[in-house]
Amino acid sequence: MELRDLKAFVTLGEVLHFGQAAVRQHVTQSALSKQIRRLEEELGGELFERNASTTRLTGLGRALYEDARAVVIQSEQLSRTARDVLAGNVGTLRIGFGVATKILVPAAIAISALVPWLITPLLMLGGAYLCFEGAEKLAHKFLPHEASEGEAHTAPIPDDLAAFEQQKVKGAIRTDFILSAEIIVIALGTVQGASLALQLSVVAGIALLMTIGVYGLVGLIVKLDDIGLHLLQKTDGSALRRAVGQGLLVTAPRLMHLLALVGTIAMFMVGGGILVHGWPFAHHLIEGAAAVVATLPTVGAVLAAVTPTLLNAVAGVVAGLLLVAVMTLVSRLAPAKG
Repeated sequence: MELRDLKAFVTLGEVLHFGQAAVRQHVTQSALSKQIRRLEEELGGELFERNASTTRLTGLGRALYEDARAVVIQSEQLSRTARDVLAGNVGTLRIGFGVATKILVPAAIAISALVPWLITPLLMLGGAYLCFEGAEKLAHKFLPHEASEGEAHTAPIPDDLAAFEQQKVKGAIRTDFILSAEIIVIALGTVQGASLALQLSVVAGIALLMTIGVYGLVGLIVKLDDIGLHLLQKTDGSALRRAVGQGLLVTAPRLMHLLALVGTIAMFMVGGGILVHGWPFAHHLIEGAAAVVATLPTVGAVLAAVTPTLLNAVAGVVAGLLLVAVMTLVSRLAPAKG
């Protein structure tokens, strides 16, 4: 019994129309009919009553429909989970208000009080790391690497998905921690000369807003497919509820990919902006470029507003790629020395 035949049966059982079911399955009506007949032969009985005007489930079809539907839903969930694990989209929310308040906020306040000169170097290191992370994603996607030689476009499923997920989670935790630290240190820099109470209030407030606004929203997006699956699995669900559930299942992976893309762009913008701000020459150069485009008629004001951000992102990409090249060279030379 093939899964695609079960999917054909479930789709036809839902719409009870061969033409509509064929469109949903992206096959011809004759191919759909062959799938249904093949499944009926394996089961030893007819699943549908067919005539010139109507299509109805038989007693056997009604008895098997819900179980077949559950199998199809579980198989789709398994496929999504595997894709999310391979894409690094599983387990990305581990750093939140707990870490921000328990580690980052006290550490930021202590640095401001004891070694304020350390704020700028920490910002530069964090910005360089964000650029490196973003460039590493670009390099893995667009540049040839060992894993892409002679393999298909789809990455192989690891033998141990749990261990593979844990590896992805560790990388996500590290990136989230650095990004959270950057935001808090930037906030601290704006009130560096203020009283300790004001510094603590501002940094704690930023940590709270960051958790609720950013991590809360991303957490909701991550759970969209689970919500959709829950709506589809309810046997007493209405057609509207099932349609909403199916829509969420289709939308969630696209939102996750969009979120990953936006996150990578943000790495370059934030990391590049921090690095440029720390290099007076580059900072003044970008300011000069913005002043030049501001003189253009009609679009000058708009270009002057977006030029610094775009050039910061470009600087982030360049810095990140240089760091990736350096780290790659170091990793290749290290075994040779051993």
